[in-house]
Amino acid sequence: MKRSYHTDIMIQYKLGILPREVIEQIPSSTIDNWRKRDINKYFGIDNIRDYEKNLGMMKDFLSRKSLLNAAKALYYIYCAYVKLFEKVKNKRNIFRQSGSTIMNTIDQVKEVIGQAKALKAFGITHQQYYAWKRNKKCKVSPPNLCRKVYHNQLTTKEVDTIKEYLAKSRYSHWNITSVFYQMLRDKAAFIGRTTFYKYVNRLNLQRIKPEKKKYGEGIRTDAPKRVLHMDVTIYRPLDHTRVYLYFLIDNFSRFILNWKASITYSAEITF
Repeated sequence: MKRSYHTDIMIQYKLGILPREVIEQIPSSTIDNWRKRDINKYFGIDNIRDYEKNLGMMKDFLSRKSLLNAAKALYYIYCAYVKLFEKVKNKRNIFRQSGSTIMNTIDQVKEVIGQAKALKAFGITHQQYYAWKRNKKCKVSPPNLCRKVYHNQLTTKEVDTIKEYLAKSRYSHWNITSVFYQMLRDKAAFIGRTTFYKYVNRLNLQRIKPEKKKYGEGIRTDAPKRVLHMDVTIYRPLDHTRVYLYFLIDNFSRFILNWKASITYSAEITF
């Protein structure tokens, strides 16, 4: 009677994990037929390979007493942790206060056990996890926002460029807008003017204000018409001609005693 073989036996042989004592019981013609077959066309072959890989790892894990004892200890701690927190009334408040720690732990283990299982272990929802993500503080970001979530922030290099330009002694007497456009002309950074202003205020970059020149006290009188001042100023109308305006001013009251407009500049008019 012809013997039939389970598909798993053939697949285990092709994967090289079939025990030697089983292979010896199979006819050579069958073995030769299996050797020519392509098992990659079978549906689910990848899952079987992963299963066999995990099975081998578990066997190796169980054979090492130190690893097994450590795993048991972690399992007992986890079970105790779950039982304790089931009885805590203000569990949400505790989690809210430790949100950063929980979020970092989930980020570390989600690649191994999956995000859904990690969230379930702490008893928090996806909405709560991503709410913590949005509010995560970042020490290297001026607004203290996580760059992975708020990716439209300026880079560290762009922020350093703003600091550098505002600290240069060459631009110490320039206003903020002039420094911004100089930065664009130098192609040092490409950002909007409003964004530039926001980061200047956020970084609290104090500007060195130029000292005002102090002038001594001029001529001062204690009564009108004791000292008179005469001055000439130039006014340019729309036809771009020059009009000279002559003024005679009282020192005490600053009152204009007389004036005259002329297109000629002449000492005779002054006298």
